[in-house]
Amino acid sequence: MAKLDQISSTEKLLDLIRNKREPISDTPEHAPSLTSQKIKRLPFFQSISFNKPITVGVEIGYTELRLVKMKKHSDDKREIVDFLKVPFDPEITKDSPQFPKALQSILKHFCPPAGAMQLWCSMSSAQVETRYFTVPNVPKKKLNTTVLWTFKKETPFDLKEVIFDYEILENVLENQVRKIGIVAYTVPKEKVYQLRDMFLQIGFPLTGITVVPFSLQNILRTRWIDIGANTICHLYMGRDWSRIDIYSKGNLKLSRGIKAGIHSMAETINAELEDRQGPSTIDFDDPAEPFGDAADETDAYSSMDYARDLLYGKVDESRGENPQIKMGLNKKNSFDLIAPALERLVRQVERTIGHYGLKYDSAGMEKIFFAGPLSNNTRLVDYIRDQLGLQGGTLDPFPSRPDSEAKMPGPESAPDRNAFMPAVGIALSDNSFTPNFLFTYEDKDRILSVKRINRAILVGFLIGITLCSGIFFRQNNIVKQKSAQVARLENELGKFDPRVDQDFIQQMIGKAGSNRNILKSFGKRYLSMAVISEISKSTPRDIRLLSIAAEFGGLINQKDEKPKQSLALVGVIFGDRLSLESALTGYMVTLKTSPLFDRLELTRKSLDRDKDDKEFIRFTLELGIKQV
Repeated sequence: MAKLDQISSTEKLLDLIRNKREPISDTPEHAPSLTSQKIKRLPFFQSISFNKPITVGVEIGYTELRLVKMKKHSDDKREIVDFLKVPFDPEITKDSPQFPKALQSILKHFCPPAGAMQLWCSMSSAQVETRYFTVPNVPKKKLNTTVLWTFKKETPFDLKEVIFDYEILENVLENQVRKIGIVAYTVPKEKVYQLRDMFLQIGFPLTGITVVPFSLQNILRTRWIDIGANTICHLYMGRDWSRIDIYSKGNLKLSRGIKAGIHSMAETINAELEDRQGPSTIDFDDPAEPFGDAADETDAYSSMDYARDLLYGKVDESRGENPQIKMGLNKKNSFDLIAPALERLVRQVERTIGHYGLKYDSAGMEKIFFAGPLSNNTRLVDYIRDQLGLQGGTLDPFPSRPDSEAKMPGPESAPDRNAFMPAVGIALSDNSFTPNFLFTYEDKDRILSVKRINRAILVGFLIGITLCSGIFFRQNNIVKQKSAQVARLENELGKFDPRVDQDFIQQMIGKAGSNRNILKSFGKRYLSMAVISEISKSTPRDIRLLSIAAEFGGLINQKDEKPKQSLALVGVIFGDRLSLESALTGYMVTLKTSPLFDRLELTRKSLDRDKDDKEFIRFTLELGIKQV
């Protein structure tokens, strides 16, 4: 490739995305970047609106980087708005020091602003230990400990070295006992933190980290693809190993890795080719044509290359002219070389499905789906399906969805479309249903606790607001009533003439004082008549008063400031002897309750007989007259 010293890695990436020129290699003055290749991008999506939630899914593969941008319209309505495939530069691998800077250049041009998106990335599922099991139906506060120790009993681990998390899947009935179905997993902390820190250093903090099996779970849970089955098996045939995932009702129930990857299969086929090939007896018609060690490495087509192409379903018979591997093979009989390796893979899948049926669900597997480079070999896929007796094929992550507002056309070729399956699943991630290595059950419990506290504070605040509002409306109603009363009184006051004011009130007080003095003078003048009237009204028929002596002036002693006003009554009581005392007492009570007298004293009492020998009581009473 050509080299231009004037172009930086960022500018090169822009040129590549815009398809203006061929990829340009780096110069010593600039850090290496990834060679990017845009699969297909509509002009309509060059400028999209970010008023809807945006999620970017990043899959870091063996040889390329895949990114998918997903817009969420509602809980059940999402849309792919952009996607990108970036092959790795030969000089840069995902483990090289230059990789973070190259990744940063790509994310800057593909991702929206950091605050307007959620960024999710996948890591190798080979490092994740997943288990499905059931636990007793214990209270929520004991569930975390129960799940932890149940998982630790089956798969021992050290919490200092791994991240542990779990998800509640379902309620099940085992032997007439209700239990909780749990899927739990562990992942090395070091690997998670390395990936997290790398994105953090380049200015793109991750919202979540997950693995490919959970990305397919996202696709099933969101019904992004209608698979038409409840229980499926997903077989990923990778480069160094393969993975068998079993899903039931959109939930990952079983995940198992097996050492039967493309590389090991190719080695088996290559060994078979070498056994068939024997010693080489090559006769070149043109001795000037170099071959073997003298040939250019890019033109050499070895038996290992042939084995890999055979697995990929890309055998080019024209290249079979190489006498080392020709041996009369063609596409029909070449497939026989794959059969032993495929048979071992089929047995592994068959045993895994049988184990799942015995331990978890006896209903049986409904479909099988394939992923990975080998899924493009239709004959290989058909062979595995026929051996297992299951329907299925490959999944297309770019379906034509009638509920999508805008249709994003995917890559033209089926292999490229299938390769974007993990990235699409990652872009569908959400903390509400996607296992996140950066957001475990402990974080969820903390947030739930905070939400409870916030909810309690909110309820208390609402109660306080309600009470204050009630008091406010009550006081406001009282104010309105008082205002109406004041208005009424002011209206009545306005009818009075003259107008009542402070001076008028002072005049009235002066007049009232004068009237009081006049009344007092009248009271003093007619006090004797009032006393005689009161005595005559209070004295009953059976009591006869012999004398009444009143004193209305003079001081009792020198210390007294008020004149002495007293009344002395001398009288007799006739009647039955038994009633004389009670009659006298009643008379005294009557006088004491009179408003004119304030003091009553019996100074003398004696029992006498008249000339007819009838008994009577002679008494003398002193009464104090109230001051006027």
